[in-house]
Amino acid sequence: MSESGPWGQKVHSASLGPKYRVIVPKAIREVLSVGEGDTLLFVVENGTVQVTSRAQMIQALQGSTPEEEDTDE
Repeated sequence: MSESGPWGQKVHSASLGPKYRVIVPKAIREVLSVGEGDTLLFVVENGTVQVTSRAQMIQALQGSTPEEEDTDE
């Protein structure tokens, strides 16, 4: 199910199945560019949870650390 949220975002829902498993809706899989066997990450901050893919997290972290200085002289 997909609905519009109060700020114009899309809201998708899924139910917990046996053993607390969730089937990720197709629209979410497409946004995350994930398929069977890919790793999803759940980022918890201030009582909210953000779902992202491992690949997207790696991409977001690239460039977030200072580059090593070139010590060759």
